[in-house]
Amino acid sequence: MGTYVTKAAMIELYTEQDLVRLTDTANVPPTTIDDDRLDRAIADAESQADTYLRARYSLPLAEVPAVLTRQVGAVVWWYLKGPNRAGEDERQAYEDALKWFEQVATGRALLVESDGDQVAGRADVQIAGPDRIMTAETLQGF
Repeated sequence: MGTYVTKAAMIELYTEQDLVRLTDTANVPPTTIDDDRLDRAIADAESQADTYLRARYSLPLAEVPAVLTRQVGAVVWWYLKGPNRAGEDERQAYEDALKWFEQVATGRALLVESDGDQVAGRADVQIAGPDRIMTAETLQGF
């Protein structure tokens, strides 16, 4: 499994206050990010992303494009919120992330590194073998 999003990236994508509010269920009022809860959501989201990425890319990725971090972050946020507390925008961001993952898996969307190069994917399989013994020419007259 790759590391597509970190605690620091989640704080940058959302806010530390929001992550405290969503993860710290032990304190009232919430005071700190519950790293265990956040790490579980990140692991689940990254595992889900891997199921799509594995179709086109060799894992782990050498470089994690920012777009991948954002999409996995949206899935983490959805997992932290849950369908009962998530708003329409959060549901849409989660569904959009899943659609994007499907596009990556089918090759309609590409992972691009920060320098603009495409992330190396799986090598195409090529099979080489001996020349054919039975051809139209060698079978003439049979």
